[in-house]
Amino acid sequence: MKRKILSVCTGFLTALCIISGSIALPILIRPFYYAHITPLKLELISGKTYSQIVSAYNEMLDYCMGLTNEFSLGEFAFSAEGAAHFKDVRVLFILDLLVFFITALILIAIFVTLKIKGKGLYKFKGRSPLFFASLFVLGLFAAIGILASVDFTAAFEVFHKIFFAGKTNWTFNIYTDPIILVLPEQFFSNCAIFILLNLIVSCATLIIMDLIKKNPKK
Repeated sequence: MKRKILSVCTGFLTALCIISGSIALPILIRPFYYAHITPLKLELISGKTYSQIVSAYNEMLDYCMGLTNEFSLGEFAFSAEGAAHFKDVRVLFILDLLVFFITALILIAIFVTLKIKGKGLYKFKGRSPLFFASLFVLGLFAAIGILASVDFTAAFEVFHKIFFAGKTNWTFNIYTDPIILVLPEQFFSNCAIFILLNLIVSCATLIIMDLIKKNPKK
């Protein structure tokens, strides 16, 4: 019974780790944003230089990741409402990063302990809990991905209404919060694609590993 519970918990933690880790990638890999500056002509649109845009993005991300407690956007002006929105974003970013690192550490501890004891996780119908966790994540985000691909703008608005319920400060005015000029919808769309691709690769890897382990001859 305890072995089954451990397997269920491991599957749940794996799903959380894959999801939070995939979301964390575009946050942690800053060059992903830098690569959008020239192709999306953000210098021309904003009237700022490449280095000014990079500096503003880094300051914003440092704040949202909890690396600093003072909000700033370099050469970009911002309103009180704009700053309040980034404070809300900060909560979500830090929560995601915490979930990723905590679940990753717990999973490492579980597998190291099982390795030392020479035991394995309980398999449901011959499959590892990682297999089922991966199928769940793939199914969930495949549905979300299909809906977002139909109308990303609508999906983007729904996302904000869910995670910033009752607030409207996420709708920026380019005159009071010009930072929105260098955070175009296309960038967020590419972030979504990046996240989805990582989810697919991570889940597919775990599924294939489970299939190969069960059928070593193949």
